[in-house]
Amino acid sequence: MSSLEQALIKITRILKAKKIPYMVIGGVANLFLGVPDRTRDREDVRGIISSRRSKLNRKYLDPIVKDLAGSLTKPDLLEFYRSCFR
Repeated sequence: MSSLEQALIKITRILKAKKIPYMVIGGVANLFLGVPDRTRDREDVRGIISSRRSKLNRKYLDPIVKDLAGSLTKPDLLEFYRSCFR
């Protein structure tokens, strides 16, 4: 099992245990599901977050996303997340 697979399993177990809805998209979805990668994933995610933003607990989510962005060395993830609430 690759480190990506191990990480995905760990993350999904945590999310399921905390009953936090999640989705797997892009290259990761392609890897696991064999579904062609879609170029509109970011916009799809932005639409989903934006449509539910009043129900999201930002005090809980913000630190998680910030930590995840730092761990993945993907600072644009944090900016993308913040843009969903503008």
